[in-house]
Amino acid sequence: MVDKALISQRTLKYIAYISMVMDHLGIMLNRHELISGEVYAIMRGVGRLAFPLFLFLLVQGAVYTKSTPKYLGRMALFAIISEVPYDLFSRNEFFSLRRQNIYFELLACLILIVLLNRFLPCNGLGCGFQGKGLAPRDGGDSSQELSQDVDFCPAYIVFFTVVMCIPAYFLHFLYGYKGVVATAFMYKFVQERNLFEKTDKGSDRLLTKHQIMGILYLCLACGALLFRSSKSQIACFLVVPLIFFSSNQYTKQSKGMQLFFYLIYPLHLIILFLIGKVI
Repeated sequence: MVDKALISQRTLKYIAYISMVMDHLGIMLNRHELISGEVYAIMRGVGRLAFPLFLFLLVQGAVYTKSTPKYLGRMALFAIISEVPYDLFSRNEFFSLRRQNIYFELLACLILIVLLNRFLPCNGLGCGFQGKGLAPRDGGDSSQELSQDVDFCPAYIVFFTVVMCIPAYFLHFLYGYKGVVATAFMYKFVQERNLFEKTDKGSDRLLTKHQIMGILYLCLACGALLFRSSKSQIACFLVVPLIFFSSNQYTKQSKGMQLFFYLIYPLHLIILFLIGKVI
């Protein structure tokens, strides 16, 4: 959300996955008393960077995907695939309904993003994105920009967020309703970010209105994750400068790399589970 980006979206993805693996590695090592409490706290803190980064990349992915139904389908498929690895790693059980893996949370968040874009009534574009995956309504153009109307449409935002909070809470998704609420704020951040690209880029002001609002929404997204969470969750605020100074250019990737990133989650959980069994 600056004139010259310092971090690519691909780099953000690497950071997200590395922090996720470090988090789970810390859990496994601590479970077997192989690290000190201080090292465990550091590894858990690093792990708190992963989810807000994934949320940001999820919104960006929803904007640029060629097919929203396929995107939803992939998320649902890997949610099912990852459940047994997650249960084995987290509870040493083959299957448990007490807590669901992160893909179920991300699926709920993705559905919210689609709902916000399709049904917000602020204007013909639904206060949403104009991209390949989230196409404008009412015959709008297909440029990857946002409407000038930045009305937050609070009643509709609250309604759709509450709708998606219900399954996230009662089906015991990993971040519950907090992840869904954070998604609404992250959606709004990306909207402000794209409006900055359209109207304020090149401005000689230190911070423009859209940059200030973007920082606010980023902080609110991270703050939503803090409620009734461990102290380490406060480390998620470290993603604010990472996302703020990141590129707005979406990095295309091959289908092989796309599959690889989807598989990292279930595969690393299985590997850590097996390592824990032989330690």
